[in-house]
Formats: sequence, structure tokens, C-alpha cells
Amino acid sequence: MPAGEVHERANLLFGAGAALVGSALGLDWREPLWLGAALGYALGTFWVTPDLDNFPRYPVLAARRWGPLKLVWLPYGLLFRHRGLAHHWVLGPLSRLLYLSPLLLPLRGWLGGLEPALLWGALAGYYASQWLHLALDGIPLRRL
Repeated sequence: MPAGEVHERANLLFGAGAALVGSALGLDWREPLWLGAALGYALGTFWVTPDLDNFPRYPVLAARRWGPLKLVWLPYGLLFRHRGLAHHWVLGPLSRLLYLSPLLLPLRGWLGGLEPALLWGALAGYYASQWLHLALDGIPLRRL
């Protein structure tokens, strides 16, 4: 199982490769869908990763990035065992989004005003970052 830094480097390399291919294909990164995908991918790479299920038992790079708010992830880490449901291909990323949803409630008016393409792109980018993490961990697809 790679360390957090290895996951981040791999995600950065993959993301840079995807950006190069997208640019070569003429994608406009200012379009809401692609901007959302980039933002969601960054969120899933640096702040909301499958390894948050290890916090507080082990130091988790993503938890450190939350600063004092890392305590938000304490119940999540205690609720999920490492490589359990948090490392499921569909339910794992969804569990983290649902876990964060109460924190996003105060922003619902602002989020509701965002273009749907931006939100769909963010969701796709977030899931892509999570799936790359799981692939590097060697989690088999049969756990769908």
C-alpha cells in the first residue's frame, strides 16, 4: 500500500497527463464541466482521501491539511476500519461526501446557484481521484 505522498504524486502525474491530453484535444479549461473536474480532482487528491479512515490511528496527510478542522474526521476514522467500506469503489467516495454534507449545509444556497455542469464535473473529478487511489492500493474492481 503506497504512502500518502506516493498517492499524491501519482494523482498529480495522472492529472497532469489528463490536462495535457485535454489541451491537445482543444478542451477549454474555463468551461464549467472541466473546471469542476479539476477542482473535484484536487479536493479528492489532497483533502478528502480514502485514507481518512486511518485517522486518528495513524498520521494522515489529508487530515493534516484540514488544520484544526481535522477533528471533523475523527468520528469517520473511528467508524470505518482501514480498507473496509471506505475503500469500496462506489460506496467509499460516497460515504465521505455524505459525511461532509452537514458541513456543506450552510453553503447550500451558494452551491445551489452554481452551474450544474460545474457540480457534475466536480463529482466526476472527485471520483476519478478516489478510483486512482484505490487502484494504487490494489483494491480489486470486484468490490463494486
